[in-house]
Amino acid sequence: MAAGVLLSLRWSIGGVAAPAAAGLLIATAGAPAKGTRYVARRPDLLGTCPADLAATVFALPTALFPFPAE
Repeated sequence: MAAGVLLSLRWSIGGVAAPAAAGLLIATAGAPAKGTRYVARRPDLLGTCPADLAATVFALPTALFPFPAE
């Protein structure tokens, strides 16, 4: 019983701490700024971003609530 609880706790902490640490590492490395500059220089990507955002926003209710959407 106690081993199962400890295993679950390890996975829960790892599921929160690892992505948080990765986000901090990426942010300090300057990757978001480099990525934004890269997208700004590429007109094909610049046009794709709003289309992807619109698809994500309009699909969100269906993905979250599939039964009422039918």
